[in-house]
Amino acid sequence: MMHADVVIVGAGPAGLSLANALSGAGLSIVLVEQQSLDALRDPAFDGREIAMTQKSVAYLKTLGAWERIDTNAKSQLADARVFNGSSPFSMKIGHALSGHAELGWLVSNHLIRRAAFEAVEHARDSGAQIRVMASERVIDVDTDACGARVRLDSGATITAQLVVAADSRFSTTRRMMGIAAQMHDFGKSMLVCCMTHEASHEHAAWEWFGFGQTLALLPMNADPESGAHRSSVVVTLGAREIERLNRLDIDEFDREIERRFERRLGATPFKRAVAMSLAGE
Repeated sequence: MMHADVVIVGAGPAGLSLANALSGAGLSIVLVEQQSLDALRDPAFDGREIAMTQKSVAYLKTLGAWERIDTNAKSQLADARVFNGSSPFSMKIGHALSGHAELGWLVSNHLIRRAAFEAVEHARDSGAQIRVMASERVIDVDTDACGARVRLDSGATITAQLVVAADSRFSTTRRMMGIAAQMHDFGKSMLVCCMTHEASHEHAAWEWFGFGQTLALLPMNADPESGAHRSSVVVTLGAREIERLNRLDIDEFDREIERRFERRLGATPFKRAVAMSLAGE
């Protein structure tokens, strides 16, 4: 039987950052993650671009993770614009009062995960008591006034004073511990893709509440090969409509997205840059 002060289930950005933050407190920490060590060291691109506030960036800096992300992979979020219906006007949320040259930054999720894991490895190599148990799955958590016992599918058991469920918003660990959560299903699905377009986004993020659809545009740096303007596009619709979009060929998909954005980013059709990913909402 193994003992740790803290067991963190889930080695995503939240779990890794917590382990890193606690590492300077003299605590022994165990990170349990279903993915392999190779997947943690070099996460696959998953299509998600994460908008980070200045406070989030400052926190990653204190953990030594921010500087591990390549400068060219960080896209400036200068402003935000909110649209309603078919009106060409928008509410602008500017950066002028923020004290910074931008509201925040846009970074690919897999790069944040890689940087967070590298920071944890650096902390461990510097003497922090962090153990990463990859390719492991929690099958039971038993808690009482004295602590917790975490059983893994490999047969190992870990005792700890604190168990942290960082295994997504659908956390099975949370459910094992009997911790309730209120969840609301809006009956919508999201399609996320990276696309290039003719007109500049001016590094402004868009949130567009249309009739029967919600569109989001997150400004990315220019396409490294073509130099074209590039954005992460999020389309929120009913599940059946999303499934129809996902079945379209590339040319049909480009025309559909151009129509939904009312050609506001140029007359040329959008060009899909990477594969699409789907997520429930």
